Amino acid sequence: MNFDDYLQTIEDVRAELIDKQPERVLRVSNLFLALIKDRIQRTGVNYEGNQFEAYTTPYAKKRQDGGYQTEYVDFTVTGRLWANILPQAEVKQRGVTEVTIKARDAENQAKLNGQFEKRGNILLGTEEEIDFLTQQEQREIQKILSKL
Repeated sequence: MNFDDYLQTIEDVRAELIDKQPERVLRVSNLFLALIKDRIQRTGVNYEGNQFEAYTTPYAKKRQDGGYQTEYVDFTVTGRLWANILPQAEVKQRGVTEVTIKARDAENQAKLNGQFEKRGNILLGTEEEIDFLTQQEQREIQKILSKL
């Protein structure tokens, strides 16, 4: 490879790192959200490793009568709330992408806000989840850099 070819390769890698950042960040954010949903729906555990505050007695009875589990809070009845929560990426400037994880509509965002008020931010990841995702992102970047 001659010098000009190498400079072009460097430019291509730089462009890929910057131009594909929103796509990469959104992919990792979707994985992050999937890990959070799975943890909460399977265990009812928050990002600190503690169970969410239990359902109130009347609500637990209503869930039990409807055939839903009541051993832990999973924020799931129909599944529409979880299905409605998605990461949204916004490019703030070249090389800077901001991700917001929120509900797509006002009704489900109101439900989510109500849970935030009652139980804190339920969409926070554990240290292990964050470490895993950091490693995923680093692997993706290393794959791009390996073209050099």
